[in-house]
Amino acid sequence: MPRSCSGSPPGPSWTPTSSRGRCPGTVVHRYTALTGRPPLPPLWSLGAQQSRWGYENAGDVRSVIHGYRAHGLPLDCVYLDIDYMEGYKVWTWDRTRYPDPAGLAREAAAQGVKLVTIIDPAVKAEPGYRVYDEALAGDFLVRNDRGSVLLGEVWPKPATFPDFTREEVRRWWGRWHQGFLEAGIAGVWNDMNEPACFSLMNGRETFDIKTAPAVHLGKVEGPTLPHDARHGHRRHLEVHNVYALGMARAAYEGMRELAPERRPFILTRAGSAGIQRYAAMWTGDNSSYWAHLELSLTMLLGLGLSGVSFAGVDVPGFLGRANGELLVRWMQVGTFYPLMRNHSGKGTPPQEPWRFGEPYLSLARECLERRYRLLPTLYTLSHEASVEGLPVMRPLVMYAPGDEEALRTDDSFLFGRDLLVAPVVRQGQRRRLVYLPEGRWVPIFNLGASEESIEGGQHVIAEAPLGSVPLWLRAGGALALTEPALHTTSANWSQLTWHVHVAERVEARLYEDAGEGYGESRLTRLVGGLAGDRFVLERSTEGALPLARGTETLCLHGLPAPREVVGAREHRMRNGVLELTVDAGWRRLEVRL
Repeated sequence: MPRSCSGSPPGPSWTPTSSRGRCPGTVVHRYTALTGRPPLPPLWSLGAQQSRWGYENAGDVRSVIHGYRAHGLPLDCVYLDIDYMEGYKVWTWDRTRYPDPAGLAREAAAQGVKLVTIIDPAVKAEPGYRVYDEALAGDFLVRNDRGSVLLGEVWPKPATFPDFTREEVRRWWGRWHQGFLEAGIAGVWNDMNEPACFSLMNGRETFDIKTAPAVHLGKVEGPTLPHDARHGHRRHLEVHNVYALGMARAAYEGMRELAPERRPFILTRAGSAGIQRYAAMWTGDNSSYWAHLELSLTMLLGLGLSGVSFAGVDVPGFLGRANGELLVRWMQVGTFYPLMRNHSGKGTPPQEPWRFGEPYLSLARECLERRYRLLPTLYTLSHEASVEGLPVMRPLVMYAPGDEEALRTDDSFLFGRDLLVAPVVRQGQRRRLVYLPEGRWVPIFNLGASEESIEGGQHVIAEAPLGSVPLWLRAGGALALTEPALHTTSANWSQLTWHVHVAERVEARLYEDAGEGYGESRLTRLVGGLAGDRFVLERSTEGALPLARGTETLCLHGLPAPREVVGAREHRMRNGVLELTVDAGWRRLEVRL
């Protein structure tokens, strides 16, 4: 693998070459230097998330949390959709359905679960409703061509629209997060923020100039605001693509000001270049089709190459009716989505994992446990995205820009630099063809025991029964894993296992902190490789975060039984893998062959 396409930004590990500027990783790194990089998300937002348009009251929320815990399923977050609002009025609570939001948030937190509320931009035009009164008095609303406040319909009717292109409007909107934060709401879900508008009540209110017809007056491009709507001195035709960016910025900056000790979590449906600075993104209302499962890979890879690393797709489809097989296969893919959320729409069957019975429930549990095992690696990749702009999910071509087969591959991807994921995305499929780029790859299906390594640059057939996820670890790469848990706690891992595929050169990183806030951190680097009859691995750290573990486990793939191991408490060969127990503060390990 050319060092010039390692996927890292220029630094000590890079060898200057004339081809470096053409590497996809370099392009993404430079692009995000211009448009911005995502902040490190709170750890809990990388855990399992559950949503449904149809959790209509506090009892429904309690029930779904109980369902996860009763079935031994990991869960970190539940979303509240539009039913929590009073008459679809944003920043309100329907006290009949949700009489004690703060109490509900405390109950959920006791189970290790955060609550996230949907927030739509449409403000109901209702005198006496404080949000509307303030917006009207402050002249914060989008207007039509005649100068009247633009009236439309979304969930509320009539609806008005704050003008998020203006700083004073963003500051005002940001302050409205205070009550929800004080009630214990952990994040917000910005929806309908293209902005969506089902119908216009006065959108065509304008002067009729017969001699000079304006062809765009009153025109809309889909169910949104008309081209001639006025955002201060600009028309909607000019600012449509940045409307959601302004709303997300308002939420992010407001939450940073109101709760400076917490990292904001904002999920958005819409955005434009730079949205990654403020929000995670999901791809909108998909359906429970196998084609949509397969399409999710190209959508998320494309978003990652566009700077939006923290993204996900509704599992196993928002609309329609999934079966158990689709649920399991989609959860196997979703394990590697940066954002993993189960979601479904009103009028469709509920899709929480236990609704599908066995064997699907047990297989879904395995997927969620695999997700939580991967959190040290996922958290580190999220930190890498925040510093370097590189996405968590990466196309094979990122590290093989001259490989036409890698360029054509869109049904598998890399999780970071070194783990190749080849999920099953076709109904009834129990084996699949996989392309391995140049290099050596060791299969570690389901993150389990490995087999003999395989030379890349070829297609292989992977056996993939319903419970199996084909995975390969690149030579020279490593994965950091922990034990599964019912919810996240800290990203200073109390249990850690490294899986290292031994090669002439090995490099790996692990980022750790409290998982929340902006306190102390620790960055661990592993560097080493094979040299003659020995394998040497050295560990260095940066940062003042103290260790939360006494020992670590290293699983070295691709080594024969050693003559001697220096620097480990104990070692053994198991299933062809050399397992070592080392002190957590170890500095140097030597395996003599």
